[in-house]
Amino acid sequence: MRVLIAGVFVGCPMAISAACGVDEPTCDETLPAYQAAAPDPGDPDSRLEVLVDHTADAPRIKMPAELGEKLHDMLDAHTGGGRVLIDVGQIQGRSDGAAFWKQTNRVARYRTDVDADRDGYVRRVLGCLDAWTSSLVPQQPDSSLLDALQKVSRQIGTEHGPVSVVAVSNGLDNTAPLDLRVPLAGDATPESVAKMLAGDAEIPGLQGVDVQILELGQTSQGRRQMTEGEQRWIVSVWGEILKAAGVAKPRLERKSGDILDGAPANVPADAVFAAAPPQPKPPVGTGSVSLSAQALFDPNSPVLAPAAEAVLRPYVTILQGPGAHATITGHTATWGPIPGRDLLSVQRAEAVRNYFIEQHVPAEALAPARGVGSSEQVVNDIDPAGNLIEQAAQRNRRIVLDIVTPTKGR
Repeated sequence: MRVLIAGVFVGCPMAISAACGVDEPTCDETLPAYQAAAPDPGDPDSRLEVLVDHTADAPRIKMPAELGEKLHDMLDAHTGGGRVLIDVGQIQGRSDGAAFWKQTNRVARYRTDVDADRDGYVRRVLGCLDAWTSSLVPQQPDSSLLDALQKVSRQIGTEHGPVSVVAVSNGLDNTAPLDLRVPLAGDATPESVAKMLAGDAEIPGLQGVDVQILELGQTSQGRRQMTEGEQRWIVSVWGEILKAAGVAKPRLERKSGDILDGAPANVPADAVFAAAPPQPKPPVGTGSVSLSAQALFDPNSPVLAPAAEAVLRPYVTILQGPGAHATITGHTATWGPIPGRDLLSVQRAEAVRNYFIEQHVPAEALAPARGVGSSEQVVNDIDPAGNLIEQAAQRNRRIVLDIVTPTKGR
């Protein structure tokens, strides 16, 4: 079996006796380097890819108990000469990033001379993995589990023994084409996100691979914790992605040990996270794009937030195209005096329009900014008692780009 764990193999620090043991085999002895051997037709090697999200923006990862259970099952399945082949890697950003991936080949295998205590052996393996991954220093905040899964699919190819993937990740990819840390309002569903990625050939090929993702929805200390609805939305997104990738029964786990199936039937109403769109391709004809005000502005502010650059930048190229034209309309929630809502909505639309002009979009390609306050709601955001329904209000606070480009043939 082959285990791919995101991290860097740095050797077992002698000071970490809990990981290596003073009187026990060292990490290099517990997990020796891979050496090619003739496959045993009766008990072929198999592999487990374990991907650990280890970035400057993620919680510190500790090898979960579920990984030990998986390793037990894999080792127990080998009754002959088969082995568990282990790669160790680190997920940071896309594969073109310098710090994306480091890995090595190691072998896990029960040895009858020293491993009568199989539980003890698995504990040593997890201890070594903990020591290796905890010694890492994250180099960047970017994270792309999707890209890591694509790399796994390319690495295993079409000829392989049994393969399992265990990913220890919060699932919050923050690089294009899948950016789940930008909360965009709108009607994006997990199914539509997977369909969008499939249309751009971004779905990995994992047919016949067993996939398990642990710690979904976990956020680092000091950052806003995700609501249960947001966690379930993230779980649903990855369930749909894995389904599209050909995984028959993905096992997805939120933090706190809550095991969920790959696609919960009912996503709670407060699941307002939606995927940021992929880098858009120049459209043909007319299209309308709804952008969450949360992704563009601080609360009650008409000034673009630093994060707005990543959301708006993809549309610059489109609007710079010959004959392109856009109308920008601001919308608010149903809260506060009506004149204030109208003013904020038009000021926000003007801020977006000014950004495009600063990025050298021709001013004549942009109609005067419009603000309609709360007069064109997506959903009702006031309850019967007259109180604001915040989750619904988030959907109503938005900027809408109505983009027209020349049709084909002109």
